[in-house]
Amino acid sequence: MTVFFVFAASSSWAQKEEALELRVRGFQAQQRGSIDEAIDLYEEAAKADPEYATVHNDLGILYEDQGKLGDAEREYLAATALDPNYAGAYTNLASLYDRQGRLDESLPFWKRRAQMGDEGDRWRKQAAEHAAELLLDLDGVVLRDAHGVDLLLQLLAASFEFLVGDFFLVEDHQLADCAF
Repeated sequence: MTVFFVFAASSSWAQKEEALELRVRGFQAQQRGSIDEAIDLYEEAAKADPEYATVHNDLGILYEDQGKLGDAEREYLAATALDPNYAGAYTNLASLYDRQGRLDESLPFWKRRAQMGDEGDRWRKQAAEHAAELLLDLDGVVLRDAHGVDLLLQLLAASFEFLVGDFFLVEDHQLADCAF
């Protein structure tokens, strides 16, 4: 039994190393402009280590650049599902939705990104500012139903949290509570 456990752990480690090596080679191919080769290598890396969130984000970027927006969305969603704290994937997915005019769908991802990172993180600040801008642009659209009102309240609370620190806490579909 112990031998199997050691073998399984070694196999997993070997798969992770293989995936990392494939990703590095994929990035090198991407830098050379060999996008098809990069995609192939990133896909191999994803197969070698199905839990490798970064490689899904990489694939999303390349698919988006090629105009394969459905594939890009799928890969960004995979990256956020595999690593709920992967800030870059949230930014990329929210930006993709923005470019597609799916602003109401981008808001939750901008909100989540605004809650990530250190206090001085410029991307965190940009995400909070962008979410606030979207709210101003979409106020008529967002407020047409109860879900939109709830989303608006959550985003406003998240913006307050960003601006004044940890005085406000926002959890899924709960209004902010003052923590004084």
